[in-house]
Amino acid sequence: MVLSAKETQESAAVRITGNNITLTDALRSYINEKLGKVMRRFAGVIAKMDVHLTVEHNPSVPLRHKAEVVAFAGKTILRKEVRTDDMYASIDALEERIARTIRKYKERKEAKSKGKDSISRTADDAAEMDEGEADDQFQDIYQDTMPQIPAEAVLCCEYVDHPWYLFRNAETKEISLVYKRNHGGYGLIEPSNPQVVDEEQV
Repeated sequence: MVLSAKETQESAAVRITGNNITLTDALRSYINEKLGKVMRRFAGVIAKMDVHLTVEHNPSVPLRHKAEVVAFAGKTILRKEVRTDDMYASIDALEERIARTIRKYKERKEAKSKGKDSISRTADDAAEMDEGEADDQFQDIYQDTMPQIPAEAVLCCEYVDHPWYLFRNAETKEISLVYKRNHGGYGLIEPSNPQVVDEEQV
C-alpha cells in the first residue's frame, strides 16, 4: 500500500507503542485513521500524539485492553485512557474522549484570549474530568521537557487523568509538583522549599 504525503505526515504525528500486544499494520492503520481525524479537526492546536496500547496477560482481569493517548498542545499535555474488553473498542472510545478534552481546552484557551476567566470549571467540566478515572492513574508521569511557570502546570493538570502534574519550574529551575486539592483549588510542592499554595495564588 502506497501512502499519500498527507497520510505519511499523519502517521509520523501519531507515535504508537505497546505492551503485550502485536502492533499489526491493521491496528496501526486503525489508530492513524481514528486519531488522524482528531488531529485534522483540531489542526493548529495539537502538534502530535503518543498512543500506547496494553493488554493484561491475566484473562481473569476485567477490561484487559487499555488504550491511552498523550496529546501535545504546546506546553500543555492532554492525556486520556480507556479500558474495555476489546482493543478496537478502546481505541474508538479513546478517540471520543480525547476529542472532547481537546475541544474543552480549545474553548477555554479562546475564552482566555477574550479576557474571560479560563480557570473556573463548570459542573460539566468537573464531571468530564472525573469520568472513567483509572485505578492505576499514578503509574505514568508525563513531563513536558520545556520549563513551565506554575500557572501553566495547573493548566496541564486539568487535562491529564491523574490529580497531579510534575514539571520543572521556570522560576526556580526546580522539579516541582502541582496537585488538585480534595476541597478544590491546587497545591504547589517544591523540593527546595516545600509549601502549599492555593490556585488563586498560582
